[in-house]
Amino acid sequence: MRELHIPGYKVLVGKDYEEMSTLAAYSFISFASTNQKLNIAITAGSTSKRMYEILAPLVKDNFKNITYYNFDEIPNPTQS
Repeated sequence: MRELHIPGYKVLVGKDYEEMSTLAAYSFISFASTNQKLNIAITAGSTSKRMYEILAPLVKDNFKNITYYNFDEIPNPTQS
């Protein structure tokens, strides 16, 4: 991992998809651990899939301070 120095931003660059997914997951955990009330919009699709796989066991039954929203077009099986 390397960090780019851009004023006002923290940019992490991973060597591959696995490393970037891990960096993103642990960055999320670090941010979520503040115990502030958070509203998080999650996305679907293949780009974030591995990050969510890493996060799932870490956030399960934790982080009651977070409300998750999904704004992507994910089929709702209750609607036809």
